[in-house]
Amino acid sequence: MPIDSLEEAYDSLYKKFSNLDKSYVLNACCIERRQHIQEAYDKCKDYLDNDFTKEIRLPGNFISRLWELQLCSILLFKKYNLIKPQYKKKKGSRPDFCILDTHNNKI
Repeated sequence: MPIDSLEEAYDSLYKKFSNLDKSYVLNACCIERRQHIQEAYDKCKDYLDNDFTKEIRLPGNFISRLWELQLCSILLFKKYNLIKPQYKKKKGSRPDFCILDTHNNKI
C-alpha cells in the first residue's frame, strides 16, 4: 500500500475510532502487523489477564500491553512453563506471568 494510501486509511480509521489508542489504530491499518499481533494473541491469550483486550485499546496503553504480549510470546517460545491464571484479575493481585520452576516444583 502506498504511503499516501496508508496515511489516508489511518486518518479515516482514527476519525471513526478516536476513542482508541493511536498506535492501536495505526497497527490495525497494516495487515501484516495486525496478523502478527493476532497470531501472538491467539498463542498467549490463556496467560493474559481478563482485561487485556479491553485495555490494549485504551489511549496510552497499547505499547505497554504490546510489550506484555511480546514477553509472553518469548516465554512460550523458549518453552517456559507458564501457569494459567486461576482467578479474575484484581488490581495488584498477581504478577503478569507465573512460571513453574520444574526443578523445585515451585511457582
